[in-house]
Amino acid sequence: MEFHQFIFEGFSFHNGQLLTKDKGAIYLAPKESAVLLFMLQNAHTVISKDAIIEHVWKGGLVSDESLTRCIYVLRRTLGHSRKKRFIDNIYGKGYRFVPEVQVANLPEKAVQPTLTANHNDMTAFDASVEKRTCNIALFIFEMQHRYQAISLHDQLIDWLHCLDLPINVVSSCLTRSVQDYSSYLSAIEKSQADYYISGMEIRHGENSIIRIELTRAKDHSVLYREGVRFTSDHHINYRLLCRAILTLLSVSAPVI
Repeated sequence: MEFHQFIFEGFSFHNGQLLTKDKGAIYLAPKESAVLLFMLQNAHTVISKDAIIEHVWKGGLVSDESLTRCIYVLRRTLGHSRKKRFIDNIYGKGYRFVPEVQVANLPEKAVQPTLTANHNDMTAFDASVEKRTCNIALFIFEMQHRYQAISLHDQLIDWLHCLDLPINVVSSCLTRSVQDYSSYLSAIEKSQADYYISGMEIRHGENSIIRIELTRAKDHSVLYREGVRFTSDHHINYRLLCRAILTLLSVSAPVI
């Protein structure tokens, strides 16, 4: 079985991962990744908004605003500017991916996700090693703004579910309603989680850090802690948390 790798303007994209030579892996939300893939598959072709929504959201109820947000994030991630255009908005018609795109075929074994980045990013998590699939529970982080915590939780659950890693993600139905320690224990027991990820916002003046932990469920031992400094940009915060969570998962690799 073969997979396609798309190469353009110093980027490569395959198996849902956007890679750069100098910055390593850049992690996109599942919908952003799907929009980018569809545009790469149809480079230089004007694609209507309806066609993108139908293909990516599979006919689900979604507003143009959701697509606009995805395009905005992709443009900023790729470095779209007047001098270096990536995604053009063709007024009244849709969008067009501008750069030349080379398509290479990769064998299946070449696209197993070994996730690495530079020294400031996560350590490697090699999912090609045969391991027992484990259950991971992600709890809503304790944050000052509850709506932001719920939104991040929903995005991160979606992202974890789409990763091609040897993990089963516990349903958010069990993890989103946790209010205290006893309900934590109940959710862990019901889900039969092997590990769980929790987090707390620590504020000092205008600075905010999310301290997240990977904990082994059977004895509640903390295996690893990671701090993420939040910015005013929700999308940047999301990507930073993705990287931090991959670091946590890499710690669990030897014991899965």
